[in-house]
Amino acid sequence: MNAMKISLLLLLGGLTMNGQTFDWSGKKTAIVDESEFKTESVLVGNQLYNVKTRYNEKVYNTDVFVDAYDLKDNFAKSGKNLSVLQPPMGLNMSTFNNLFAVSGKDFVAFYTLYNKTSRENELYFEKDDITSGAQAKLELVAKVPGKSGTNPGNFYVAQSANKNFYAIIAQPSYDKKINEKIALILLDANFKKIKEMEYEFPFSSKQSGDQTIFVADNGNVFVIKNIDLPKMKPYLSAYFWNTSTNTMTENSLKLDSDLQINAIKGQFANNELYLNGTTDVSDRYVSVSIGQASPATGIFAAKLAADGKLIYAKSTPTEKYKNLVLAEAIIDGGKTWLIYDQKYKAKRRLPADKNDPLNYRYDYVYDSAGTVVAMADNASGKMDWISNIKNNERTTENDNGAFNASLVFLKNGKLSVIYNDTRNFSKGILPDLRRVPVVQTFDNTGKSDKSDVANPGGIAASKENCFELDPSFKVQQSGDTYIVRTRCKNDARYGYLKF
Repeated sequence: MNAMKISLLLLLGGLTMNGQTFDWSGKKTAIVDESEFKTESVLVGNQLYNVKTRYNEKVYNTDVFVDAYDLKDNFAKSGKNLSVLQPPMGLNMSTFNNLFAVSGKDFVAFYTLYNKTSRENELYFEKDDITSGAQAKLELVAKVPGKSGTNPGNFYVAQSANKNFYAIIAQPSYDKKINEKIALILLDANFKKIKEMEYEFPFSSKQSGDQTIFVADNGNVFVIKNIDLPKMKPYLSAYFWNTSTNTMTENSLKLDSDLQINAIKGQFANNELYLNGTTDVSDRYVSVSIGQASPATGIFAAKLAADGKLIYAKSTPTEKYKNLVLAEAIIDGGKTWLIYDQKYKAKRRLPADKNDPLNYRYDYVYDSAGTVVAMADNASGKMDWISNIKNNERTTENDNGAFNASLVFLKNGKLSVIYNDTRNFSKGILPDLRRVPVVQTFDNTGKSDKSDVANPGGIAASKENCFELDPSFKVQQSGDTYIVRTRCKNDARYGYLKF
């Protein structure tokens, strides 16, 4: 390391503590309001790209923005807008559906368009280059009968982890008088249709709820569907499309005592699908504000074999949580590490601007009661242990809950969680609140050690330095080196963490 680099680390507070080295050498850069954005970050050479999507009520469509940061120029920022272009008058009826990373700078976006002449809802794909902003011509891949532009039917799209397959559900218009009939479509890596089948459910659209589609690396497809039949509580069912034999099988995920399964996430290992989430009873917690609550009284786990057979679907009872949402699930050999957030989000519409009444504006408020870490046995679905990091953080506004998130690292069979802990450093009457990064490391028995991360780059060192760790952002650069960031109001500073 040369003298200039050593001086820079000393100046910015680079350090090593508990195996972590922080270097906040990036330039200060402005952050546009990130509330409600879904962000996917990719690293291409020395360029970091944050690909952000958010629904825009004004145009009834989804905005797509790309923020680019040059690692060779201390994270200097530039940006591109890949949203659907809107005409001077009226609206572009091409509607964003989904976006997937393909390889490096290449992404693929899917769009729907209702055809008034044929009365069909059409699904197109478009290849995008996030470095240049180039967007290829839209190409049709599927269509479904649609009654009208307001009831056109839906498309659900998923990508396999190896990026060799894309699975599509083509769902027709809502019709409560007839059984729902869908089309299942499998595309290869070149977006060519290689398999297709129709399937009719024994219920109508009225009983058909939300659904999630997963496609394995071998091209087989799983559909997790919410079903709401008369005189019954809603439940989930798993459908398996064997694309080799072109057959569909069903397994109910209905739990004892009519427990409700919430907010599931799925991932594959050896083409077996693991589902994790939460469960709760029918009662709800009462809140003084209107927001997005996710109560839970149990942790859900399910496993579907590569041939579609249900191995287990069960709930492990827990203490009552007012909010519990699965943030991350990491399969580690025969176990799965589960990391849950205890966040609550409240949303409030602001008064309309008289000069732009259709430009809806909102305030978002977030608070957190901490993080829950658990370990599940993959063979049985049982929870080996559950640990509640009770860390009640102060409320934040319009930051996407970033300061209340956690950085998670799995290394040598141990899971480390880095999170913020607000403390009052005041020696007088007026408070001096600062967020101190803390690292808590768990072994596979649930035992943990906790300690402060000693002043990572000057964070929490003084009241004047308002930059604090943003644990919602992490991109692996290489090996044990990650790109991370700090935030202060509407500014950010990127840097490196060596773990």
